[in-house]
Amino acid sequence: MRGLELFFNIEISDTLRDRLLNMEKLKFINNKEIWLELRLLRNKITHAYFPDGIKEVYESISKKSKNIFNFIENIELFIDRDFSIT
Repeated sequence: MRGLELFFNIEISDTLRDRLLNMEKLKFINNKEIWLELRLLRNKITHAYFPDGIKEVYESISKKSKNIFNFIENIELFIDRDFSIT
């Protein structure tokens, strides 16, 4: 996302929330709150030292992973639309 901010000449955000707001304005993501939730899940995995509850964390990630794939798809559509050579 930092690379997209640079590409669109947007000032590099100091916080994830600001970066997500920029991505939302550019229509690369639909909902910044889901991305903040994904970040929290990532932090839970990174700092989880106990097996209890880890299954629920991974199930939640699985359910929300479509947002990551949609983000990638939106970037691909942007590239195809604005940079395709035909």
